[in-house]
Amino acid sequence: NFYPTVALQALTTILKDLSLAVHHGMVMQAVMYIFNSLGLRCVPFLKGIVPHILYTARTCGQATLREALLQQVANLSGIVRENLRPYVPEIFEVVQEFWNSKHLATVLILVEKIAAGVPADFREYVPDLVSRFLSSIEDFSSGSWMRNGLTSHDAYFERLELILRSIRALRDTLGDYMHVLLPALLKLADSRINPTLDYGSSRSAFSKLETDSIQTIAVLLEASNSDGLMGSGSHKLTGIGTSTQSRKISQPARAAQPLIRILAKTPGTRKETGFALIQTLCVCAEQLGKERWVSVYHSAVRSTIESWHQRSQYSFNGIQSGNEASQAEQGGASLSGIQFYDEFMSQLVAHNSSNGCIYSSRKDGILMGIGQTDNFDQNGGTGLNASSHLLDKEMSPSIQPIANQANKHKVNQVNLNRSWDVSQRATREEWDEWMRRFGVQLLREAPAPALRACAELAYAYQPLARELFSAAFASCWAELSDQYRTSLINAMKTAYFADASPEILQTLLNLAEYAERDGIQGGLPIEIDVLAELALKCRSYAKALHYKEREHSISGGSSCIE
Repeated sequence: NFYPTVALQALTTILKDLSLAVHHGMVMQAVMYIFNSLGLRCVPFLKGIVPHILYTARTCGQATLREALLQQVANLSGIVRENLRPYVPEIFEVVQEFWNSKHLATVLILVEKIAAGVPADFREYVPDLVSRFLSSIEDFSSGSWMRNGLTSHDAYFERLELILRSIRALRDTLGDYMHVLLPALLKLADSRINPTLDYGSSRSAFSKLETDSIQTIAVLLEASNSDGLMGSGSHKLTGIGTSTQSRKISQPARAAQPLIRILAKTPGTRKETGFALIQTLCVCAEQLGKERWVSVYHSAVRSTIESWHQRSQYSFNGIQSGNEASQAEQGGASLSGIQFYDEFMSQLVAHNSSNGCIYSSRKDGILMGIGQTDNFDQNGGTGLNASSHLLDKEMSPSIQPIANQANKHKVNQVNLNRSWDVSQRATREEWDEWMRRFGVQLLREAPAPALRACAELAYAYQPLARELFSAAFASCWAELSDQYRTSLINAMKTAYFADASPEILQTLLNLAEYAERDGIQGGLPIEIDVLAELALKCRSYAKALHYKEREHSISGGSSCIE
């Protein structure tokens, strides 16, 4: 871990300096590359990086930088998972601070990653999260956001769509809050299908929300009926005291009647919306069981579906346009809404247990429309059974995990040889360019992934190249052949006695000391008297004395060393 430690210390120094904010984006890319290469071995370095990332995200004035930092925290949580536990409170302070900003999409990705990586700690923050979900849904349903005029139509539609997707993605942790989420979502669906507000030119923008809101209801109902998916946290909203079994039955019962009413008022032109309602009613039927459904709801539901079907004359294949992977075929014949419901009921009645999922193994299963907005399982399962969510895909990490990053990279000795060539260096400016090019190339060719990750930043910010020069040199030296080692030593000796700047000479002197002490076994193969002269030239008299003493010792004390 030596090279990652050196690199991360240097990167952290830059991250702490707010005057270098222009480089913070590249710093985070380098940090994430190093963490990806280390995997869980990066955990010891978290305490030196994560607090500074969160602080910079909160204090920086650049929206693009903040967005990049939030993305990287989300990516990091996917790597270290439960090891991010000590920083969850600070992370949620950032989530709360930027909830109402244009960073909501990234914030929701971060929330989902925390929920997956640190589920026990995440439950503490679910009540606040649910309150924020409900507030956004209520604002939209009531139209208060329009009256305030603070947000454009399209921006708020996009915001609500992100929230609905997040609710679906977090369904496994929201079981304890079904009794407050479902009524809000039903109200939202009803307000979209039977609007009392004039949305004008934004009509096309919010039409998709009708289907999204209904699909979200179906996802929550389906999740609430799956063992192990109900929330079990101790932090719950007031009024929760019912058992898990009673909640499984009461929630679909409470949703069925409003869904029937909404479908009865749904215009025939809203074909995707109508079919999503039918599919959601099938979820309710499956959870309530054949006896209760047939005795209480079946007649009214079928009559309503038949009436809607007559208004729409819409086939099942029609709603799958644009989603070829989700098309359902029954011996070549397409299913209408009423045919779909009748087939579902025939299977429900014939099924021995009302607890099983009739459609779980079918390609044309319940809620296939969810495949349009949530991940669809490539193995044929429905979106409800997919193991990942759309929010993971919408904003992919800027630095993806790379296989075998922990392995050493091969050094291109020819490229390195070009960078240390001193044949046309005379003035100080030329030597400054030599040092800049040599330092960056050492990082680019370094076998250690942690050093290579810093190469592009070092090109843009030269002090980083100087700080990592000795470590990068030692990393490359071990891979050089004898021929190239000899060439490199000769180039460095030329630099020692050239008209180079004091900074360059001091860097080369520090390299010799580093190589002798830590980096290279036996030190650099350079004569002691040459190093002593270099130290005197740099006015490093303590080092000069050290080398003179070594020179005297090597000579056996038989001669006087001045």
